[in-house]
Amino acid sequence: MDSNIYNLVAKKLANQCNADEELEFEAWVSLNNTNRETYNEFEKLWHNTTETAIEIDVDKAWQKVSERTAPKTFKLPTHFMRYAAAIAVFVMLGFWAITTLRIPTTLIQTASNELKQVELPDGSKVWLHEYAKLSFKNNLKGDKRELTLEGLAFFEVKRDTEHPFIISTPHGEVEVLGTSFEVSAYKNEPFERVTVRSGKVKFKQQSGNFVVLTANQQAIYNNTGALDSATVQAESLVSWIKGELEFEDDKMDKVVEKIARYFHVKIKLENTEIANCHFTGSFKKPSLKEVLEVVCKTLSLEQSKQGETIIIKGKGCEPSK
Repeated sequence: MDSNIYNLVAKKLANQCNADEELEFEAWVSLNNTNRETYNEFEKLWHNTTETAIEIDVDKAWQKVSERTAPKTFKLPTHFMRYAAAIAVFVMLGFWAITTLRIPTTLIQTASNELKQVELPDGSKVWLHEYAKLSFKNNLKGDKRELTLEGLAFFEVKRDTEHPFIISTPHGEVEVLGTSFEVSAYKNEPFERVTVRSGKVKFKQQSGNFVVLTANQQAIYNNTGALDSATVQAESLVSWIKGELEFEDDKMDKVVEKIARYFHVKIKLENTEIANCHFTGSFKKPSLKEVLEVVCKTLSLEQSKQGETIIIKGKGCEPSK
């Protein structure tokens, strides 16, 4: 294993891989049985030492590993090989993996149909939509308040100009000082979205491209590399944090977008004429079935399902003049 692989294994054990590193790890561990068995040994040692303080003389440990991994003239017993591998983990993963990555990590996640509000150690507040995962280390102490997000979340960040609030996502990062905004960053979706309700947010891709957003602005990054921004009604878009779904004379393409993001489902309009229709309504802690029935009945539309996608059918409406 080269140094890059050791760093990758260390990040994987500490749950700190980004999307690209996850793919690299999966490719390496799936390459052959030796890689899989090697990682399994590292993983066992990692978990077995999470609650035990271990002191290691690195020089002596490395000497023992070298002796046991030199060109063989005989076969070592299995327990000696495991002992050598155990020492090698600590030697090769190094001080960074043993100390920095072993800082206590807090993980907050939500289940199906769960909306969770949490106050973070720095006083910031976050609302997590279903199937969301938020993690951070050392109670957000340090020069930067660094977090990792997968899923949909809304943040109200406590202002602290000396300690920027940085959220790492599968495809980039969001940096703020003090503001309120929404981030949608699902690992299995080809786009990420940031919507700002107040303040100022910097949304940066892994490539380095970035956009600075202010109140009622939204940026969407997709896997083609495009980073587009637009003006939106942020208050309406983030109404899910109150368990509400609101439409104010919205065109149907926006209606289905809101429904899709609220319930995390896929919805498609059968024809472009349906997008010309407008809908106004408000739902409190709604179900997907309730919302679709009301919208379709109001606009004389029908719904069906093709696989995991909901199809909205009907004649549609004439374009507004």
